[in-house]
Amino acid sequence: MVIIEHHLVREKHHFKRMLVAFKACVDGFLNGYRPYLSIDSIFLTGRFRGQLATACAVDGHNWLFPVVFAIMECEDSENWEWFMEKLHDCIGDPIGLAICTDAGKGLNVIKTVLKNAEHRECMRHLVTNFKKRFRGKVFDENLWAAAYAWQPEQFEKHMSKMVAANPDVLTYLTETHPNLWMRCKFSELAKVDYVTNNLAESFNSWIRKFKAMHVGDLVEKLRQKLMLKFDQRRRIGRNMAGLVLPHIYNDLKMRSYGLKYKIQRSDDDIAEVYGKHWTFTKDQLVDFKHVVDLKGMTCTCRSWQISGKSCPHAIAFITYLREENLQLYVDRSYTIEKFRAAYKRKIPAMTDKKQWPKPDKGFFLYPPLLRRPAGRQKHIDLRLLMKGVIRRKGEEVHMSAQSATNMGTTGTLVEKEIQKLKKSLHC
Repeated sequence: MVIIEHHLVREKHHFKRMLVAFKACVDGFLNGYRPYLSIDSIFLTGRFRGQLATACAVDGHNWLFPVVFAIMECEDSENWEWFMEKLHDCIGDPIGLAICTDAGKGLNVIKTVLKNAEHRECMRHLVTNFKKRFRGKVFDENLWAAAYAWQPEQFEKHMSKMVAANPDVLTYLTETHPNLWMRCKFSELAKVDYVTNNLAESFNSWIRKFKAMHVGDLVEKLRQKLMLKFDQRRRIGRNMAGLVLPHIYNDLKMRSYGLKYKIQRSDDDIAEVYGKHWTFTKDQLVDFKHVVDLKGMTCTCRSWQISGKSCPHAIAFITYLREENLQLYVDRSYTIEKFRAAYKRKIPAMTDKKQWPKPDKGFFLYPPLLRRPAGRQKHIDLRLLMKGVIRRKGEEVHMSAQSATNMGTTGTLVEKEIQKLKKSLHC
């Protein structure tokens, strides 16, 4: 699906925004993925600027999987609402959908468009804002620990320490960051335990070299990269054997080594697992006891339910039984079958744009209107520049055009700028 919107300005049709959703990406998300989306936007650095908004999923191997992307004028409520509505048209209302964002402007519209979705907030952005108001060792030790806590009791323990240090913490977090940032309250349906929005940073790094391209070239480059990615991972999926993805199975095997927990069975599938583990700050060992239910695939630590992968307590019980297979106690989203379903469809190949058909729109579509960048604009005194005098940090630095290397440029570049200015001023 490709949607292009334009607006009429002084009797000219100008490009406004655009959304692209390849069927292979949408079907792959719906058929082979956990219901989790990372939504963010990045600045485009081309002549017309703008924002590239994306909704990215994550596959069983925790690899980046772009679902939908759009080019918008800016980050505001109107554009984000439009993006969410089109996203909803593409994916519908998947059961257990969780959406992770930063605290960006206009993203609160998620609750009005995707009403059944769980809205999570990136912990990294929250911590950045939090430290502007609250500083101290007690906050450094307990804020991240509260976010990573699996159980509500652990979360309350760390929160109470911060509130005791400053009662305003609770009010600030409740009013300023109302979305979910604590792992203990995450839905057990999404099977994703991320507390940060690093997927968005991964996508930004993935397309970093292409942000200065024009809209058409940028979209074509993204299509090409997705086509190659799908083909590569489809080949990887065909060469896999077994039930669970090798990366997941190897991780479970590694975590099964050296477990010194004690097991007390209550039934064939239920047991008490107890021992000692380190606290979040790694400063002391504490006792624990959890109940593992293999048939229900649950543990009272809640790690298994939220992540979909067996927790250390479940692994200890499974290996204690000896005849049991670790691959049988992992959520279906980590299976090879789901991985293959995600990359089953292909993204079609295309010719170069010289051979594309030219539809009759009935009007000529002009480029986007140039927007003045936010903030104070930089000014250069042309007279001083022509004389070889350059401003730096409010001071006048006198130098010849031949020796300007200490200004972060070269004399040759300064000479070229002077010649351009002379020609423009008819000197």
